[in-house]
Amino acid sequence: MVAARAHPPTLGLENAASDAELRRCVRDLVALSSLPALWIKADARQIADSIGMLAVSILDADFACVFLRDPEVQSVHSHQSSGEQPIDPAEIRKRYRPNSIFDIDYNLSRLRATCVPLGRELGSGVVVLSRRQDFPTDAERTLLRVAANQAAIAIERWRSEAKSVEQTRVLQRLTDTEKALYTFTDRLFRAESLVEVYEAGLDAIVDVLRCDRASILMYDATLVMRFVAWRNLSEDYRVAVDGHSPWKPEDKEAAPICIDNIELTSDVTPELKAVVRNEGIAALVFIPIFSGPKLVGKFMAYYDAPHAFSQAELDSGLAISRQLGFGIERLGAEGAARRLATIVDSSDDAIISKNLDGVIQTWNRGAERIFGYAAKEVIGKPVTILMPPEHYDEEPGILARLRAGERIESYQTIRRRKDGGLVDVSLTVSPIRDASGRIIG
Repeated sequence: MVAARAHPPTLGLENAASDAELRRCVRDLVALSSLPALWIKADARQIADSIGMLAVSILDADFACVFLRDPEVQSVHSHQSSGEQPIDPAEIRKRYRPNSIFDIDYNLSRLRATCVPLGRELGSGVVVLSRRQDFPTDAERTLLRVAANQAAIAIERWRSEAKSVEQTRVLQRLTDTEKALYTFTDRLFRAESLVEVYEAGLDAIVDVLRCDRASILMYDATLVMRFVAWRNLSEDYRVAVDGHSPWKPEDKEAAPICIDNIELTSDVTPELKAVVRNEGIAALVFIPIFSGPKLVGKFMAYYDAPHAFSQAELDSGLAISRQLGFGIERLGAEGAARRLATIVDSSDDAIISKNLDGVIQTWNRGAERIFGYAAKEVIGKPVTILMPPEHYDEEPGILARLRAGERIESYQTIRRRKDGGLVDVSLTVSPIRDASGRIIG
């Protein structure tokens, strides 16, 4: 801040009445040139306030209004000895035009206003008002332009630095998010139970979305949404909202639902809003969880203060949701596969799998009992090893029907044992598909 106050001449700089007045103007210009150093750590609002106070002081004016468009700033200052109420900035903003002069009535007197732009943004400028009829002189306008130019340079410098800081923050946030998602994916791959999947999910939700609380809810056998894992939620809250879901089990599509401020939303019943408020939750988001095409649950992130959800946060939330769905689906598939393997292995029936070339892939104990071969003797060999020569022509037809996705219902035929004996069998053949639905055997 410059402490000196100029008492400019009534004529322009080129017509200064005396050397003393000229020296004062030069002194003020030199002082103004030092402003960038004084504003080196100031933000846009501080710079706007400073230029307003400076304009009132150095020009001995009654009022100064400063308007910034980006960021939105409106600052009003009056002469410290005035004691009057600040002038209405809305009226001044309405009358503002770059480099213009206008008169305005105020408290039974008339003020003359001079407008100087602040930078190149339309609507950003300084308006200085004085009761002096000769205001502004050429010298005063020169001083004001110099001050406004220095302020514009300082504000642009602040914007550039603020943008750099924001870019660094966003990059760090992105790095942290990628690291958290990688850790989450690795934990899901290693998880051996749903409990481990849910715990990994809660850690990812809290780390990535930076929320204060979190929960995971899944449909139970009766298709009611139930809490299966949570962080920092009371039992009273869980009991009160148990079973609540914005979606139905049969929904094929569901998008995240954000509540930025629970007090301002009309999408929540008063009863539910009271429950959320009593828990100290101010903002929350619902993220659906799908396993394949099926809606199986949701997870929620809660914030203790109002929170504006960004698209990046929602994208990260959906990434967590997809991974949770994959993890749940994998454990379900592995569990089903283990159960099927147990059934197959303990069955008295011969259960054999083969690829689309007719080569044997698996062999159970029922097949060993009926045909006399151990698994190691037949796996990797053509299934025709079990056929008498006169039945070889069955296999091409069977494979053709399998490739077409057709299930071959039980029919009676003859197969050959290891010892050469023949055995009557009732044969059923079904296609095997991979995760994408492609027939592989």
